[in-house]
Amino acid sequence: NYRLSDKCDDDLTSSGDLIFEVLTDTTILNAEIDSLTNVTLTLLDTSVATAEFTFSAQDQHYNISYSNPVTITVINGFAPQWSSNPVISFGNDTTYSSGCLEEWCEDPDTPDSLLSFIVISTSTPDLHAEIVSGTDCRYLSLVTLAEIDGTYSIILRVMDEQQNASTEFVYVTISDQTVPGVNLSYFVTPGLNKRLHFILSSDGSVADFTNNLFLDDSLLGTLSFSSIDQQTDLQVWNTPYRFTESGAYKLKVDLTDESGNTAVDSLPLSVALPSSEGGKLVSSSAKLFLQYPMAEYSENQFLILNESLYSGGSFFDTELTLYSFESNIHDDVAFIATFTGETDGSDYYSFYAVIEGQGIPLPTFIDKDGNFQASVALNTRFYFGSSSKSAQNTVLPQDNMYCYPNPFNSVISIMFFIPTEEFVKISIYNILGKQVYSDDYTVKPGLTTLNWDGRDNNGQSLPTGLYFYHLSAGKKQLMNKLTILK
Repeated sequence: NYRLSDKCDDDLTSSGDLIFEVLTDTTILNAEIDSLTNVTLTLLDTSVATAEFTFSAQDQHYNISYSNPVTITVINGFAPQWSSNPVISFGNDTTYSSGCLEEWCEDPDTPDSLLSFIVISTSTPDLHAEIVSGTDCRYLSLVTLAEIDGTYSIILRVMDEQQNASTEFVYVTISDQTVPGVNLSYFVTPGLNKRLHFILSSDGSVADFTNNLFLDDSLLGTLSFSSIDQQTDLQVWNTPYRFTESGAYKLKVDLTDESGNTAVDSLPLSVALPSSEGGKLVSSSAKLFLQYPMAEYSENQFLILNESLYSGGSFFDTELTLYSFESNIHDDVAFIATFTGETDGSDYYSFYAVIEGQGIPLPTFIDKDGNFQASVALNTRFYFGSSSKSAQNTVLPQDNMYCYPNPFNSVISIMFFIPTEEFVKISIYNILGKQVYSDDYTVKPGLTTLNWDGRDNNGQSLPTGLYFYHLSAGKKQLMNKLTILK
């Protein structure tokens, strides 16, 4: 309050008859003069540090005089006040973002946009708290750095432009919603009696688990797992299993952690107790089958085909299906893999063997039904995928020989497939039935390519004409026509 009539004199007009006014920026300061010339000032913009105004006085003869400018120093003594105690809760598998922090507190003399917020501390180093500036406001971001569970506190501070500040304890309840990490695998014990070991591993959070083993969708029962490693971040269990019949096996496990979170994993295996008459294994998706040949197998031997999804890796960039083909007894036998799944209809596909982290293309053929085939070895990993080169548009030569080029004038390549190591004898006859060339080899299982330069046993070039090529390998007898064209 400030009475102007006490501050101004006039020689002809009494002080009570003077007319007073206040000149100021009305967006910052509001001035009111009552009938007793008392002045009441109201600060409208609380963000300013100073305000300025000037008084004027007018007498009865309209003479006006002005005071010197008056400067007011604004002292902001009001600290921001937290209007509510927010309750925060979220799961440790997610992050938390608050609404606008300006809605959590009020300041009577500072606009929201001029308040500043900081995080003073958190009660655990496993909780990261940060103030983030958005488009229109600031908000609180919380991220868990570990699988924590419980109630924790954060100290927040808000400050206005005049450095008035207040702090607030914010309580955060974090629930464990992270499902247990789980992986089912197996390893084959060489030479044992049709036995492998199932391995279950987890991230250290599992409190309990159950399992069921199925054969061709029929429940066989449960397996008894034994703990072999228990650490803070790793748990490993193991159980042996002996196969008694061929079929599609699937082991399914259900795990629960101490917070009640559950996880499920399963391991499908196609198993064959091989017969000397041959047979096939079918993958769990039925997109691939593996033909095992007529051969002599050990009484205790089994074959396993495992199909799994593989993401990333040095040998391909996208998610593909990886096949593992194993046995408890190593045999030098070649097998035929046939892919029957969907493709884009082109021939640009191939089988790949996975060797030392690299995908190595395998010779790939197309059978009479349009399916892709390749020869694969025992105890290997392989996959089927797109290729920059087309597959050979011919049947994999199991029961025939593939000769190219035919006719030929210098060298012809003769490709054939045998499943087991054999002593191979080749003979070439002219059109009169006379043998003009013969040789013999010991050939490893799989695809074999032999080259012949069109010369007889004496090293003489044979003339243009039709010839017959005969191959003998164990019980397999193959014959094909060759044409020399000079």
